[in-house]
Amino acid sequence: MKENQRFKRFQKYFNKVSGSSVEDIHQAMNEDYKIAIQRAEQLSSIERSSYDQPYVVLVPHQLDKGRKVSYRLDLLPNGAQTLVYDQVLISVIIFGQDTFHYYQAHIDHITGEISEDLSGEFNYFDVVHLVTKKGLDQPEKPKYETLDLEIGLADGSVIPIHLRKFRLQSDYNPNVFISENELKIINLLKKKVRESRTN
Repeated sequence: MKENQRFKRFQKYFNKVSGSSVEDIHQAMNEDYKIAIQRAEQLSSIERSSYDQPYVVLVPHQLDKGRKVSYRLDLLPNGAQTLVYDQVLISVIIFGQDTFHYYQAHIDHITGEISEDLSGEFNYFDVVHLVTKKGLDQPEKPKYETLDLEIGLADGSVIPIHLRKFRLQSDYNPNVFISENELKIINLLKKKVRESRTN
C-alpha cells in the first residue's frame, strides 16, 4: 500500500466498527509488526538466528489523550472473527538461552508510525516472583478484559507484560480462559526460571 493512500484507507476502514477483513489493510498491519520485531532485535542486540521465535502480543493502546483508540470487528475469510485496533501496544518477547528479552512500542496503524520504544532483558535466575492476573478494567462497567504477567526480580523491580486486553462487546465473545499463545509464554517463562535454579 502506498504511503499517500494509507492514511485515508485506514481512517475509512476504522470508521466502520465491523465488516469483512481487507487483505492489503492486514498486510500493512503485519508489515508494521515485522518492523517492530526488527527494532526489538536491534535494541536487544540479538540476531534472528540466535533464538527460536518471537512471541508477539498486541493490546489496544492510546498514546495521545486527544485521540481515542478505534476498533473494528473483522470477519476473516475462514469465517472467524477478530478484533483489530488502529493503535496498539506491541510486546515482542524473546526467550534466549539464559536471558529473557522484552520490547514494547506504540504502533499507529493509521500513519504506520512506531514510537515509545522500550527494550529490556534479565536473566531467568534473577526472577523471584511471577504473578498472572486476569481481570476487568472497571468492575462496575467493564470495557476490556485483561490478562497481565508481572515478573518480580531480585533487585525488587517488577516487569509488567500485558498479555491481553480485548474490548468486551455482545457480538464478540471468544470465551477463552487463556489462549494457546498466552499459555505458551507463561509456561515457557516458568520452565526457564525453574531450569535456571537446577543448573
